[in-house]
Amino acid sequence: GVIDRLHLAFSRDSGQVIPYPMQKVYIQDLLAKEEAELKELGHCEETAIYICGSLPMGKAIIDLLTASLGAEKVKAMEEKERIVKELW
Repeated sequence: GVIDRLHLAFSRDSGQVIPYPMQKVYIQDLLAKEEAELKELGHCEETAIYICGSLPMGKAIIDLLTASLGAEKVKAMEEKERIVKELW
């Protein structure tokens, strides 16, 4: 597969991130704005979602995915390792 979408957010050092200079940016907020895209990607069998960061951030993203896709879909994606989490 090929990465064709990548969403990045830097809440601690966003002064260097364009187009969001001098403002904290949270990935869960960016993804919430893309709910239609999340639903589309969630139903594509080739989609993989990698979540790396703090436990609270990871929970917020899983909650967002659950609200968008449903608990059963999120659980199935986790079981198939289509959602991978590295949280601390």
